[in-house]
Amino acid sequence: GLSFGYFCDALSERFPLVYKAVPVMLRPMFLISAVFYTANELPYSLLSIFSWNPLLHANEIVREGMFEGYHSLYLEPFYPLAFSATLFLAGLIFHLICDTENH
Repeated sequence: GLSFGYFCDALSERFPLVYKAVPVMLRPMFLISAVFYTANELPYSLLSIFSWNPLLHANEIVREGMFEGYHSLYLEPFYPLAFSATLFLAGLIFHLICDTENH
């Protein structure tokens, strides 16, 4: 959440429309994050698309921790961390670029 917020803040310095676009982007991201179903239930054709969502992996991590018998077949535990770090670095770079242009 922090990385996404930082990235959106960096983008909004140049593109004010980001504040209106983010809620539109977050709704589908939430719906395909495996909140209402498990990743193991998805057909492979959908899983190949949905697995790009770091929230899906985060939900699967929580499920494995909460339910003793549950084991996710498609869990990549470091994907949410790598995604978050990449987004934070992109936001940092974008902030630096905008600050350099403003001064």
